[in-house]
Amino acid sequence: MRVRTESPAAALPRRFRNAAGVLPFIAPVHFMLLIVIVLPAVYVIWLSLSTSTFGRAPVFVGLANYVKVLVDPAFRSALLNTAIIVIVAVHLELLIALGPVTMALRGLGLPILDWTFVPSHALAIIILLTIWLQLPFTFVIIYAARLAIPKQLYEAAMVDGAAKLQIFRHVTLPLLAPAILIALLFRYIFAFRLFSEVWLMTEGGPARSTEVVATYLYEEAFRYNAFGTAAATAWIMVIISLLLAAAYVLLLRRQDPANAH
Repeated sequence: MRVRTESPAAALPRRFRNAAGVLPFIAPVHFMLLIVIVLPAVYVIWLSLSTSTFGRAPVFVGLANYVKVLVDPAFRSALLNTAIIVIVAVHLELLIALGPVTMALRGLGLPILDWTFVPSHALAIIILLTIWLQLPFTFVIIYAARLAIPKQLYEAAMVDGAAKLQIFRHVTLPLLAPAILIALLFRYIFAFRLFSEVWLMTEGGPARSTEVVATYLYEEAFRYNAFGTAAATAWIMVIISLLLAAAYVLLLRRQDPANAH
């Protein structure tokens, strides 16, 4: 009588056999992620812990680059400018839509912003440009969430005699809260990485008064060849972005009734 024996692969649980069958198909994607994201990130971490410039071998310095960046007045100024742009631009995107800035100011009889000479005017122009460019992204998220609200809720509120402002406050706004949080999260992160608008319009000038964190990083890397401090600045940006994302997740969990207890 012949005894039937199972192969080692057949003896494995079904979920492991299925995973082994899928692995050859997803391996190229994982390999690409390893090459494009993981290895460069590890290299930047190592670079941020050493002094490196053209024509000189890297020397390990630990956290000295991070300390140098954090105590640098230019970085603090860039961080403050970034925070101002993030706070003003992101929140105004939720409220208004912009037309051409100069024409609108002239039409209202207001003075034209002389952004090439006055630092505060230059920062205001960058904020307005950021709002103009990124407002459609915010609008699409909020508008899509608004369309998903059932009309029956509005009809019930109107039957109860609620005014339009009360309907917005007690019906629309609470149901839009998750979408607003999503829009704020993405815009906070994108605005914190702001570079092209500043570089194309002012290059951080006049006198570095409109410099933001991303342009500070660019200057350190490609003008001063300080790759260590540039890498440290990049990881500071990553850490701040992760903190913003963590705050968003915490707020979302608090709003979830399943996690209320």
